[in-house]
Amino acid sequence: CSKAVGRPVKLIWHREEDFKQDVYRPGFLTRIRASVGSDGLPLALHQRIVAPTILDPVSPVPLKPGDVDQLAVEGARELPYAIANNHVDYHMLQVPVPTMVWRTTGFGPNTFVLESVLDALAGWSKQDPYRYRRRLLVRNAAALAVLDRAAALANWGKAPKGRFQGIAFADCFGSYLCQIVEISLVKGAVKLHKVLSVADPGRVFDRANAASNIEGGVMWGLTATLYSELTFEAGHVRERNFDDFAIAQMSDTPEMVTEFLEGREGLGGIGEIGPVCVGPALANALAAATGRRHRIL
Repeated sequence: CSKAVGRPVKLIWHREEDFKQDVYRPGFLTRIRASVGSDGLPLALHQRIVAPTILDPVSPVPLKPGDVDQLAVEGARELPYAIANNHVDYHMLQVPVPTMVWRTTGFGPNTFVLESVLDALAGWSKQDPYRYRRRLLVRNAAALAVLDRAAALANWGKAPKGRFQGIAFADCFGSYLCQIVEISLVKGAVKLHKVLSVADPGRVFDRANAASNIEGGVMWGLTATLYSELTFEAGHVRERNFDDFAIAQMSDTPEMVTEFLEGREGLGGIGEIGPVCVGPALANALAAATGRRHRIL
């Protein structure tokens, strides 16, 4: 176009075209099995993950069927907890829909699975979800400090009457993160009251900017958990704009408490960790409120 008219040409997709032609986050389907000891703690995990590629469009070496997409197994392959045996199977599903990175890569869906299952195991063994995780982190002082600080800030176990708490923990992008969500149910609908986040990336150079990263990530985590869904028909995306593709808004914003520790060795990341634990913490809060486990984001 520029060559034809002899001057610069600015080309912009309108939003409907952007929805139709963009690259999408891959859907994950995971089956997980756990073997537990007499103390109710897991002795072994077996995770089977089926998902399209995250890495291939940006990989310098194209992935082949049968290869392991390393971004798709993040958060499943390496565990922060003292679980002796962990086996992960991964199958790269070949789909015609273009898929790539969405904020949190594999840590998002895999942490949702792991933290939901640990919460269920804690309930099954009649143990407090926070103290259950504490027993699995007892050998890791920096991780334990993050978990304990989050529980203390949230006044864990002492929520106001009619409110329910859910907790999730992750070792993601070189940082420890614990998030606690506090909700109530109003006529069957979820009302968000508070999201508390404690992170330890080793060192924090700009706390205001770091807190903004975490809290912006919380909103994307709420969007992914409660609202956003793309559906396809005849090879095209049905949703074309924000009138039928919902995202979390200012009116959805809960009170946020964000704090940082600096007990971990090395330098971790902040930019992508904010959404990681929101989904499982919210699902665990819902389970506490209703007794029902939600296994689909």
